[in-house]
Amino acid sequence: MKTLDLAVLFVLFVLLGIGIYFFWSNTSGDQSVKSYSQFVMNVSENALFQSSQFYLNMRFAKREISYRIEEVCGNRKNREIQEAFSLIAEKTRISFYPVSNNAEIDIICSDEAPQEDISDKQFYIAGEGGPTEARNLTTGYLILKGKVSLFKDEKCDEPKLAVHEILHVLGFDHNNNPKSVMYPVTHCDQSLDEYISNEINRLYAQDTLPDLTILKINATRSSYGVSFKISVINAGFKEAINSKIELFSGINRIANYSFGVMQPGMINTLEVKNLRTKKSDNSVKFLVLYGDNGEELSYDNNLAELFLLEENN
Repeated sequence: MKTLDLAVLFVLFVLLGIGIYFFWSNTSGDQSVKSYSQFVMNVSENALFQSSQFYLNMRFAKREISYRIEEVCGNRKNREIQEAFSLIAEKTRISFYPVSNNAEIDIICSDEAPQEDISDKQFYIAGEGGPTEARNLTTGYLILKGKVSLFKDEKCDEPKLAVHEILHVLGFDHNNNPKSVMYPVTHCDQSLDEYISNEINRLYAQDTLPDLTILKINATRSSYGVSFKISVINAGFKEAINSKIELFSGINRIANYSFGVMQPGMINTLEVKNLRTKKSDNSVKFLVLYGDNGEELSYDNNLAELFLLEENN
């Protein structure tokens, strides 16, 4: 029993020593909280581009866009719509194809203009056409659905009305050029502006891919460890599967956090308190990825490194 008692006392002393060591390591030294340099996504370059759209950078996910024409439209309007799609496709990199249901663009031919929906998801011009559902990607808008109402009769040889309304669905607003097909009042001598076709080609030059983007990071360090809050958005045109954040302190990866599936426009925010790091490391690095290092629009926005500032909060 005496030997056993001594063994128990020895174990207790060892545990006490370990406890004292961890208490000392967590409470000794400078207890002030130090900040890291802040990271905020820079989108200022987008402001340099003068868009003719409702909002900057509006587009559908793919270059091939589906449509459905309401049966009551009849043969004449059907031909006009088909010709309008062909005219736009000839001058741009996008194309259109018919489907029987769940179309991205719905063409209706009501006798009267539909009631204007003033919700924040509607971009109708006088209720005649525009996106009906869109997601904010921060760097632009992803158009999910659109609708055109061709309740007026075409007076020109070419389908000016249909082209006008389809361009609204593609996100384009009216302009003040009387010779433009996007002028508020239709005339038969109007044409599709070159700057509009150029803007469409610019928008759809990007492939249909995810684009995980770090929006903002705030981080601090104390003797207890690193605390941070990071926000990430999928600013691309396709879902990102198995998305995750890897965290590095110096050159060592110290943590891995999963975000799962991120749909286009989806924002995830992660907040972590007192993550242990080496006191000698003066920087933390955040890397966002999806899948097995899958391809995406840009890798320039996947990495952010924050450096420890000297001043205290």
